[in-house]
Amino acid sequence: MMDLQKLQSELQKSQELHHCKCSSSRELAELTQRVLGEGLDEKHTSENCVPGVPQQILLCKDALHQRFGVVCATLPGHGCFVVMALEDGPVQHWNDLCANAHEPWKRLHIGGTILSVNGITGDTKRMQQEMEKTQQAELLICNPPGISSLRAVMAACEGADLKLHQTFWQDVEAAAAMPAARTTLETLADCDVREAEMMPQVECANISVVVTTSPVRSNPSTDLLERVLLSLHLVGLAHVPRIIVCDGYKISAGKSNHKAGKISVAEAERYSEYIQKLQERATGAESVRSAYFRTQILVLPDHHGFGFAVKSALAEVDTDYVLVVQHDQEFIATVDFPQVLRTMSKHPEIKYIGLSSVSTMNYEHMVRSKFGVSISRSVEYGIPLLPLIFFYDKPHICRTAYYRDILLGPGSLVQKGDFIEETVGIAQREDIIQHGSEACERAIFFVA
Repeated sequence: MMDLQKLQSELQKSQELHHCKCSSSRELAELTQRVLGEGLDEKHTSENCVPGVPQQILLCKDALHQRFGVVCATLPGHGCFVVMALEDGPVQHWNDLCANAHEPWKRLHIGGTILSVNGITGDTKRMQQEMEKTQQAELLICNPPGISSLRAVMAACEGADLKLHQTFWQDVEAAAAMPAARTTLETLADCDVREAEMMPQVECANISVVVTTSPVRSNPSTDLLERVLLSLHLVGLAHVPRIIVCDGYKISAGKSNHKAGKISVAEAERYSEYIQKLQERATGAESVRSAYFRTQILVLPDHHGFGFAVKSALAEVDTDYVLVVQHDQEFIATVDFPQVLRTMSKHPEIKYIGLSSVSTMNYEHMVRSKFGVSISRSVEYGIPLLPLIFFYDKPHICRTAYYRDILLGPGSLVQKGDFIEETVGIAQREDIIQHGSEACERAIFFVA
């Protein structure tokens, strides 16, 4: 009975935008399996289901051959998947991040329905194909709100009839458009502002945020970028100055190559409309509730690439530290930036701290097995830090002067059109591989 009550509590927590302690991915999966294995009495199988609340989650993996860790079954006649089991991998990492951040509503449960995959809805075959060919899956999900709905949907996957009163999710189109879904930016803004009120706010004099953006297929929609901007509330950066640097482009007569900044005329028109929206919204942003509060828009005249786009933005930065984020790298967990800044201020040898991501999952094991280099996490500096053998372009905080004068200064390996990780990152890794522990001791890049 205790397991039953605990699982009911976990399911209820996942329906409310309320911060509280919750189970990790493995604990939740094991609890669910125990309850399902014990069976349920009539009281817990006959009651009507209440509607569940759809949420949007993002799973990322390092390589196409890697699995997301979600074992699904197709629910005939409903155009969606049901989660039958959760394995090790990105989904476990996602759920654990949510648990650590006390955000139970963002977790994916066994028995949850997957209503869309990267915008594909209603066609489970295409949804499955999309999961197999992508390294980043944006899922619209709906978790069962109670024991009865969990049991009913799991039984339906094994051939039992699923009655209308037992479907806890709406039809796919209604769920995708549902105002309460996490895809709604207004809801996200309200949630993030409440979170910001509980987070320690970073002193504005210490840090600025640089967000890089460039042409993408979703232009002229600003949703992708706005999710990143609004997530800054979650990490205590609601009031700091931001610079959105819009990279330029080249018109391509052939196939588009977004990484090289080559796009079609039609894509250029959509990108121009996107930039115009950013400029208009930044001009009228007077409230901290706005995604564009204290935001400057910097438009580059031609293609600069990530490295030189950051370099251009740094010319506008007058704070000691800078957080660099790409337009599709949303924060999903809290970060104690005040403590990070205090640590960097106390230890000037620390130049760069990257933020944890899928790329740094099991990092110690990956570096040892792939490159033969041994590294270990340490609390030598007062916070847990792990040396990096590679500069990652993913979200990171860096000393502004070091970034501007050394990484991107005179004689820099980074040239116009380059990514920093493909130049500085590779050079750093080769140095450490060649010189081993001696080079590791000189490491100035860490991941928190």
